[in-house]
Amino acid sequence: MSSSTENGEDSGEEEAVASTSRLETRRRVSASSAARLIASTNGVWPEPFVESLAVNVAMEAYNSVGPLAAGPALANLFMVCSTWRSVSTSETLWRVLCSNVWGFSTLTRASWRSEYAFRHRTASNFRNRQSRHFTLQLEPTSPASTPTCRRIGLSDRYLALGFLDGSVRAFDLRTRAHLGSYCPAHSDRLGPYSRAVSGLVIDNDRLVFALLDGNVYEGDISGWVFRRVLAGNVVDNGTCVDFNGNGRFWVGLFAGVPGRAVRVWDAVTEETLFVGGDLTDPDAVRGWRLLTEPHRTLGRVRVGAGGLVVACTESRVSVVFGAEDEIYESFGDFMVGCFDAHGERCLVVSRDEEATIRHLPDLNRTCEFEVEGVATNEALGCMNWTQGFVCSEGVIGTWDLRSGENLYHFREDLGEATAIVADDLHVAAVTTDALLHLWSFAAL
Repeated sequence: MSSSTENGEDSGEEEAVASTSRLETRRRVSASSAARLIASTNGVWPEPFVESLAVNVAMEAYNSVGPLAAGPALANLFMVCSTWRSVSTSETLWRVLCSNVWGFSTLTRASWRSEYAFRHRTASNFRNRQSRHFTLQLEPTSPASTPTCRRIGLSDRYLALGFLDGSVRAFDLRTRAHLGSYCPAHSDRLGPYSRAVSGLVIDNDRLVFALLDGNVYEGDISGWVFRRVLAGNVVDNGTCVDFNGNGRFWVGLFAGVPGRAVRVWDAVTEETLFVGGDLTDPDAVRGWRLLTEPHRTLGRVRVGAGGLVVACTESRVSVVFGAEDEIYESFGDFMVGCFDAHGERCLVVSRDEEATIRHLPDLNRTCEFEVEGVATNEALGCMNWTQGFVCSEGVIGTWDLRSGENLYHFREDLGEATAIVADDLHVAAVTTDALLHLWSFAAL
């Protein structure tokens, strides 16, 4: 990849300063409750009680203001005395806070304290548009064709791309080196697009991807050896229009056969856990046509916190698995390409240009904001722990998931994007001219 820009943010500096000023004001307010607690004590508390107090103070700031307010609130608490300050070295405290504040439970740095600091600085970069931008022109698989990227998989270390011709490519995010390409041996007897990639899952060094015909492949990114782990059956199951998952579950969204919209597998044993749902029944014919005609996406499916499976079509959003047999649904006119889920929330955008953040599993609205321009074009969206991103007319807009505040727009004009994805470190997009864009917000 070639470095395109270092987003030190000349034109966005005023926005960042204003946003930071508003946030700092709210932080001071959230710290007041901690000050009242401090004033009512003499500072001589056993360490476990101080740890518990620290967690409570951080979570009060988090709930009332946002995750970036938790750190300053803790700093005020640790200033009381040396005994209270010593609690700041507790790894147990920082492990709990990483999970509660940042939704992160895997240690990637030297200590949980440094992990928390890294996540805080990275989230601050996301809020203030501090990123490094890289681009890569994707080489065609044949001289006469331009690669069409349909899906992007992203982890802290790797990026994987899935294409219309069934091939996948992987890159190392640390070095931005191309690790390899793989295309399953596959005939087109079901249609020219039967082997189009429907989705990718990256779990550590493991890459899993599914094709439109329902075949699922798994392999080691470092060794670049793949095998087919699940055989598709289009006649019995329909076409696999989307595929998602994590280290515990894989989930496929199918269209073409009534009553078999969702299939969930155990990612460890590869056994089927659930088959059912009528979410895509109205789209059965369109599901079959995907084998011969490159239509827009019929639906999206995601795995949320605790193994919840939530899916979206143009007319319905539904929690379809893991909700203790309770059915949660919302009806409307939705932009399927903008749907995404992260943790206990999902992003839903309707064609009347209203975006909503819904709590999982009940789908209650927690935030809403307006997204201009999506009604007249096929917009794409994604989200991470703190922000939602919508790419419309070649421009990516960013919104705060708690307040609905429009934080900024990315500077780069992408043209027409075919896929976009975000996690808590990066945002990536691929355009119709086979140009990969990567923005790294990771703290240095």
